[in-house]
Formats: sequence, structure tokens, C-alpha cells
Amino acid sequence: MEEVYIVFLMFLVLFLINNGSFWNVQIPVRVVLLIVFSIIIILSIGAGAFLGLPSSLLDFTKYIWLFKSIVIYLIFYNYVYLSEGGRDHRREYILKNFIKFSLLSSLICFQQYFDLFDLNSFYVPIVAPTQYETLMPGYPIPRVVGMLGNPNVQGFVLALSLICFVYLLLQNRKQVNIYYFPAIFSAMIMTLSRSSLIVFVVGSSVLFFLYKKNKRLVFYKFSLLLIFALLAYVIYWFLKENDVFYDLIFRRFERLEDVSEETSFTSRYSQWQINIEYFMKSPIFGVGPLPRSEGIFGAADNEWLFFLRAYGVVGVSWLLLFFFLPIFASPSKIVKDWNVKVFSVAILFASCLYMIPAAIVTSTTVFPFLLILLSNYDISKYSLAKSPSHCDIM
Repeated sequence: MEEVYIVFLMFLVLFLINNGSFWNVQIPVRVVLLIVFSIIIILSIGAGAFLGLPSSLLDFTKYIWLFKSIVIYLIFYNYVYLSEGGRDHRREYILKNFIKFSLLSSLICFQQYFDLFDLNSFYVPIVAPTQYETLMPGYPIPRVVGMLGNPNVQGFVLALSLICFVYLLLQNRKQVNIYYFPAIFSAMIMTLSRSSLIVFVVGSSVLFFLYKKNKRLVFYKFSLLLIFALLAYVIYWFLKENDVFYDLIFRRFERLEDVSEETSFTSRYSQWQINIEYFMKSPIFGVGPLPRSEGIFGAADNEWLFFLRAYGVVGVSWLLLFFFLPIFASPSKIVKDWNVKVFSVAILFASCLYMIPAAIVTSTTVFPFLLILLSNYDISKYSLAKSPSHCDIM
């Protein structure tokens, strides 16, 4: 149904353009790069077909993902950059609503964790057909999935919202409801997603220590660093001494101490080797996404390796440009622009870490959330005139 909706939206956009009703749309750098990626897809599929891998015309369904990404990014970017005035207000509006929807998602997570009113058996199997067992009665270690169907995905989106919360808090304490934080953070912990916890800690730390405001903030940075270190030790000690909390939550995170003995790591490692092997066969353009070749590659469980195997060095280079080119290609002459950049860097740096065990860019569920946040800062490259008879290049 999602793909049917996208096709309908495509015809609607074309209809508006032909009738002169289209906006004065700004085309940012990241949209140009998404269009360039369409060429990389063709080259990678061709390279895979040359090696005799099972390519087919159905591989070009990747363009549905590409078109949807372009539309989402254009909508939010043009909303933020609609005019010179009020950009900060529109950015704050997006982030505040991102947090509010995360709070709503957190309430659903609470219901799932405690199975209030025995609702889990009614709807969770539909939302998460491969994950619902952990939320059924009698399962000792539940992992909430919200309405996104996967605990790691749910945890990642909540972690992004917490980074947004920290950003708004640094701007102005009155912009956010302080009670949202413990609710969203608790829901993120209920997912038992270690990668999401890392996303939150790393993203918030990068944002906090690079953010510029005044000398008082500098003092707060060093003070809070000491407080967080002490708090982390107290929480560690409490969970270590409390068997109930330890067994439900902490044992899963503690296994990070020895990844060589962690089963989830060892299973991923074998899949990494297979993807590296096929990357070496076609290192420049890769062998294509090949979505129907699970029997050959299995799940990559590392999006960086997936991009290397699917799109080669060219694809990974494109991905780095897509992430960071708008940030480093424009100067930050005022503190306000610097802080918006820092927010984008924090989101991207944390996401790059999350991509080591999971997928973001190639996930139709997660990528739209990232696009919404990245649209807050970009560089306009072209402008479509309101009149359908011509197009102006800025």
C-alpha cells in the first residue's frame, strides 16, 4: 500500500507542475545527490549482472524508495527554508512535534511492557509478526516494539528524539517539557537496544560539548560531566546489586564487555565476511542491492558493509557526501548557524555508529525519520520557478 501511495503522489506532483500550481521549490544539495544515486544504482546492478548474480528488472523497485526519500526531504526542507524569516521557529516546530510523537510512542511502549488490559495479544502480532513473542504473557524479558515492529528501530527513533530534546533544552529551557525526557528515556531502555543507548549517549555528548552559547554553559559542561560520571557509577552499582533489574535489563548491556562471547556479534561476523568477499569481486560499483539474494549474502547486519558490497567504493563515497557535504561546504559565521550544524553532526555521528550493526539509509521505516531531522540544515542548489514555462538556476 505504501508503494501505491507513492505512485499516486508522483502523479499528483506532476499534475501540479503541469498546471502551474507547484510551489517555488528549492532543490537542496542532498536532493541533487539522491538523484545522482539513481545512476549509481544502475551501474551497481549492471556490475552484479556482469558477474552472473541473479539481477532482474525488479531490482529497480529501489527507485520507489528513492522517490519517496526525495519527496519527504523536499517537503520538510522547503517548509524550513520557505523564507528567510522564521526559520528557527519552523525548525523548533518540527523538533517539538518529533518529541511529542515520541512521547506518544513511549506510552504505547509502556502498555506493551506491562501488557496493560491484555492488549498485546490483540495487536502486537500484526505490528511485529517476527518480534511479538517477547511481549506475550510469560516471556521473561520483554522488548517493546511500539508501532514500528522492531525493538532496535523503536529504540533508535526514541534516541533521536532525546537528542532533539537536548538540543531544544540547550537553546531554551522553556521550549521543552522536562517531564518528557524520563518517559521517552524509560521507553528506550524498555527496548533493550544497546545500539540505541549508544546513539543517545554519543549524539547527546557531541551536541552538548560542541554547542556554543555562553561562558556559563562552559562551566555547566564540566560540572555535568562529573555528575554524569558519578550517576553512571551509582546506576551501575544499583543494577548490579538488584537481581530483578539486573536480569531484566542490565545483563544484556553488560555482554558488551566481551563481544567475542556475544552470540549476536558472532552471527553478524559470519555475514560480514560473506559481504566483504563479494565486495572484493567488484570493489568500484559493488554488485547491486539484489534484494532477492538472501540465500547468497544473508543479512549484512552492517550498513557500511552493505553499501560496500551493493554499491562499492563509489556508493560509500556518495553516502559520506550525502551526510556531510552540506555541513562542511557552507561557512558558519554566526553562533546560531553553528549550533544547527552541531545538531546535524550529532545526529549523523550517532547514526553512523548505529549503522555498524543495523540499517538506516536502506530502511524504509527509519530513513524518513533521519531525513526529517537532516532537512533542518542544507544548501539550496536550484529553484523551480512558479511558472511551468521555465526553471531558474540559482
